[in-house]
Amino acid sequence: MYVKPIIDVVGADLSLFAKPAARLLDLPNRPGFEQAMAFFDDYPARGLSDTKSSAFMHCMVRALQPKLFVEIGTYYAGMTEVVARAMLTNGNNGLLLTIDPFGNHRVPEILKSWPHELGKLVSYMPLDSMGFYTEVDTIKSTVDVCFIDGNHLYEYVFYDLNSMAQRMRPGGIVVMDDYSQPGVFWATKHFLDLNPGWREISGVFDDFDPNAPFTSIRPTVPGTGFLVLAAPNTIEIGDGPSVFEYSEYRETAISGYRLNLGPGNVAGRLHALVYLRSFFDDGSLGDPEQLEIVTSTEISGEDGEQSVLFDTPLATNYDRSLTKREVEINLIWAPLDGRTRLGLLQQPDPIMLN
Repeated sequence: MYVKPIIDVVGADLSLFAKPAARLLDLPNRPGFEQAMAFFDDYPARGLSDTKSSAFMHCMVRALQPKLFVEIGTYYAGMTEVVARAMLTNGNNGLLLTIDPFGNHRVPEILKSWPHELGKLVSYMPLDSMGFYTEVDTIKSTVDVCFIDGNHLYEYVFYDLNSMAQRMRPGGIVVMDDYSQPGVFWATKHFLDLNPGWREISGVFDDFDPNAPFTSIRPTVPGTGFLVLAAPNTIEIGDGPSVFEYSEYRETAISGYRLNLGPGNVAGRLHALVYLRSFFDDGSLGDPEQLEIVTSTEISGEDGEQSVLFDTPLATNYDRSLTKREVEINLIWAPLDGRTRLGLLQQPDPIMLN
């Protein structure tokens, strides 16, 4: 399989277009984009994306310089290579995680055909997205950029987008492929309706005409297949449950959790339902256990760290050498003014005890 030489495809500094997210819309007009178009013209050979989509993705990754990029749907690793080349040129030692439950017979061999310095940036997993989200939680790292190009049926897209949104860093970017597929378009629209802090960066859904539901849709960037979404600059907690999951703990108790509040004064009551689940390494040794606690805490003040401590730690008697634990934190915010959402700079941090 032919692999082009490793070069700086763009040959220009695009970092000025990383923030705000709307500046990404100008990338096709910047120096270097035409070079990217020429480089990715009919390349990679087995890639499914059109030339402009590949060029935009490459330039966007050059601008955003993600440390963790996630791709849902590897296929023949065409877009994987587009992204990996950008990350290699960025020189930031980033990681590209890509998944495809049907690709184990083809993807590893494709990656082996690449130059070593390119392939070492990529970690391929033969998982479906449900298995992947459980796996990615073990590295306890938020995602900077995600490309969702999996099953395009509505329920699958909606699940992928909601699940990935919980794992994005504040201000992160999600790119949805094949915008014209009804499942992709409407799942994205309904996700944005339910998550007002998120936004599509060009006004696609403001232009949508319900009287022409199949002809009024458009992509974020003309000539591409993408809808580009930007996460809010904080993790927003509102009047519906925000769920945070953590796994692979050996500690046997949780005494509370830490919050890192975003800028601005806040005042209200934070309600939490916390689960501590224990599982035997060898399932034949015993059944799983689930413990839970409900708390309600006054939160006030400006940005910074605050800790919420339980009256009594949630603890298991299971032997830590034989079991591991998962934590699930569900939060609902009741602001005093009835409208202001609670903004967090990062996910709540469980306070674990041995």
